[in-house]
Amino acid sequence: MTYYTYLWLREDGTPYYVGKGKGDRAFRKGSPSVERIILQEWPSESDAFAAEIFLIAFYGRKDNGTGILRNLSDGGEGPGGVIFTPEWRAKLSAAKRDVPKSPEHRARIAKGRTGKRHSASARAKMSAMKTGKKWTPKDRAKLSLAHRGYRHSPETLIKLRAAWVRRKSIMQAL
Repeated sequence: MTYYTYLWLREDGTPYYVGKGKGDRAFRKGSPSVERIILQEWPSESDAFAAEIFLIAFYGRKDNGTGILRNLSDGGEGPGGVIFTPEWRAKLSAAKRDVPKSPEHRARIAKGRTGKRHSASARAKMSAMKTGKKWTPKDRAKLSLAHRGYRHSPETLIKLRAAWVRRKSIMQAL
């Protein structure tokens, strides 16, 4: 596995972010064009981390007033860089909880999910995770409200009836 450090450059050629990666990490969504990325490969991950720390120290960080980089850490911590405290995670979670999504946002999510199916192993894991789960009265009330007024399509009703008949005939055969 080849590790590297990368610099994202501004239009004037000065760096604004230093990172460590492998594969296509430096070219992820939100990165600058390929012409404005500099890569340096290293034989090991520890060497790449050391280079990341050096480059961040050399160019300095904007947030602590030592330089020009947008990095939020001194590097070398691993994936994600900044390690959030449990209190900070709770604060972020609370801020995002119960925030309604706009119809446009919901439509984009639906479009992205259309036609995608979970693998058999993923479905088995999800099933195992829910097996034995006890629903609280509050959860049951939410589900009840969500399903009120819902009607199956005629095609779905035909499928459900056929499955019920198959199940009934199997049970009678036993």
